[in-house]
Amino acid sequence: MVSDVQLPGAPPPSARVRRSVRAQEKRRKRRRQRSRVAVLVGLALVVVAGALVWWGAKPIIASITAPDDFPGPGSGSVMITVPEGATGRQIGRVLADQGVVKSAKAFVEAANADRRAAGIRPGTYEMRLEMSSPGAIALLAEPANRISKTFTVAEGKRVSEIVDIIAKAGIPKADLEAAVADPALIGLPDYAKGAKDGVRNPVEGFLFPSTYEIEPGDTAVTVLTRMVAQTQEELSAAGVPEGKEWDVLRTASILQAEGGKESDFPKVARVVENRLKIGMKLQMDSTVSYAVQRFGVTTTAKERASTSKYNTYYWKGLPAGPISNPGAAAIEAALSPANGTWIFFVTVNPDTGETKFGTTEAQKQAMNREFQQWLRDNPQDTN
Repeated sequence: MVSDVQLPGAPPPSARVRRSVRAQEKRRKRRRQRSRVAVLVGLALVVVAGALVWWGAKPIIASITAPDDFPGPGSGSVMITVPEGATGRQIGRVLADQGVVKSAKAFVEAANADRRAAGIRPGTYEMRLEMSSPGAIALLAEPANRISKTFTVAEGKRVSEIVDIIAKAGIPKADLEAAVADPALIGLPDYAKGAKDGVRNPVEGFLFPSTYEIEPGDTAVTVLTRMVAQTQEELSAAGVPEGKEWDVLRTASILQAEGGKESDFPKVARVVENRLKIGMKLQMDSTVSYAVQRFGVTTTAKERASTSKYNTYYWKGLPAGPISNPGAAAIEAALSPANGTWIFFVTVNPDTGETKFGTTEAQKQAMNREFQQWLRDNPQDTN
């Protein structure tokens, strides 16, 4: 039988238990300390990660929460150009790219809410930077804010007159005359004739009469090129066959200079056509006036004896080149003359444009007497 015998020097059982308990407590404290450290480290990592996410997302959040438009009214100055045929979104992009409005989206939304936006015309405008979209629309919708000048060329004007008209709109006359003197610069078509063909001014007939705008940066060459291009577009729109453009322009220029009213142009065109068919001289006073470089409704015997290639009293056929710059109505009439047998016509009243037509010499003499009476009644208008 074994008895509980305590070895010499051994602590009593209660001391061993106390020592074990203290060791366990120390281990638990170390574990708790490690846990707290781990928690603190984890919290620190979360904070750092959150900060990084915040700074990275800050621009995105700012862009999402920021207003879509500038408050206006803006400041400074910038020139912008609204292109021909631009949509509201395209205009918005132009403005946003130049820093005028904050975004194309904001401009489109403002345009949809403002009926004036439908009246915005192409052209150049002086705008402010960082404008509100409604403010930009208000500026663009006001025609007076367009930085452009206009000029109008009436049907039947000569190149010399047109140069003066454009010069008054701001293009230097010397530049215009230089461009006219070098027609290759302004895009004259290949069928246009020159000096070797007896043509005095190759540009005559190609400056289409209309209203044009001069934008900032335009030059004599760009303006005249636009007018020449418009003439070619009109010829194409009228359906003038290829190879017939030169004859149509020459005939149309006579109709424009001779015809009193547009409604008579097709009948005057028939007179020209009938005379050409039978080999009869056209005998148009307008061609004589061009030949001697003056204006007037009458000509003298000396002027009608001129040997200029433009004088249709002296030469058979059409003049060497156009004698004016005709409009659309004259071009269409030259292409499609009215049906008739007339070989004479006289504008018996230049004030009203009344024109009479005939087929016999007796009818011609009667019409001439009416015209002579008008001349006696209006002596100041003969030149």
